[in-house]
Amino acid sequence: MRVLELVAVVLFALGSIGAIKYLVRVAPRRETQRRIEQTTWEPHHELDRGSIEQRRNVYVRKDEERELVDSVLTSDPDNDDKFHLLMSRARERAATYNSES
Repeated sequence: MRVLELVAVVLFALGSIGAIKYLVRVAPRRETQRRIEQTTWEPHHELDRGSIEQRRNVYVRKDEERELVDSVLTSDPDNDDKFHLLMSRARERAATYNSES
């Protein structure tokens, strides 16, 4: 029984050391990747419920900065087609902004 406990403790210690090494290697890379992602423009959309008629607002954003591309009423019969067109325009604008910087 003592041998089994000793083996369990050794395996736990080795596993803990491996986990710490992994975190030390991977965590800085993830933080760097997160910083890179935050400095690029990306398309974004939100549902505006503040008014009587709901709107889907399409933006391009970078960190906390947002620029409205346009919006479409959810009650509009063609709202899905218009929304996809607006998201396409937002992707184009984000690509343009990212290529300029």
